[in-house]
Amino acid sequence: MNDADPIHADPIYTEKRCSLPWSLVITGLLCVTAGAVVAIVSFVLSLTISLVIFILTAVAAGWITFWVRFLRSNWPTGIWVDEAGIRIGDARALSFATSQSQTVFTCSWTAVGKIAVADRSWRTPERSRAAAAAVPQSGRIPFWVRWLMVPFARPVLVIHADRRAAGSPRAELVDNVFSFGAPPTTWTAFTRRPKALRAALAQVPGCPTVADHIDPFGP
Repeated sequence: MNDADPIHADPIYTEKRCSLPWSLVITGLLCVTAGAVVAIVSFVLSLTISLVIFILTAVAAGWITFWVRFLRSNWPTGIWVDEAGIRIGDARALSFATSQSQTVFTCSWTAVGKIAVADRSWRTPERSRAAAAAVPQSGRIPFWVRWLMVPFARPVLVIHADRRAAGSPRAELVDNVFSFGAPPTTWTAFTRRPKALRAALAQVPGCPTVADHIDPFGP
């Protein structure tokens, strides 16, 4: 990847809305609907019974705002894979993003040391402790937090990059791409199609062997 010029390589794999599976869409819409019902009912009750109940209306409004913003932030995220490297971020910017883009995470294959595409089962309680080995000590999440998040587990792409190599990641604050370590060398992003992504990465000449679990990544 060139730091100055846009990339024009043809994509080997593309995925729109990689961070927003249908299960999460349905959950979000149900939460927004429930919040709207609570807000309406509590507002009516605050007018007829007590103004104190209006506090519940405010809480419901905040709940609705949270879910709307959450769904909106996940909606435009996409993945672009070509022979030069991988890009994750705003789907509208993927086709012309460079390694200096602040809207898209970019990483060339020369900088990728290890890569894995793990199915949602990686977050089962039994595998949770082993999966923690993918993250440096400074970025590890307490075991009980990971266990509570099991029902919300989604397939994940993990990239372990060499920051000293040419084309190493530069954009570290892209939405829905999470980095670990100081300086960060491990990046993760969600995917809705782990099997298709794994198969596509296997066709890229410069991509390392794709693991199907996270254990190989050390701190």
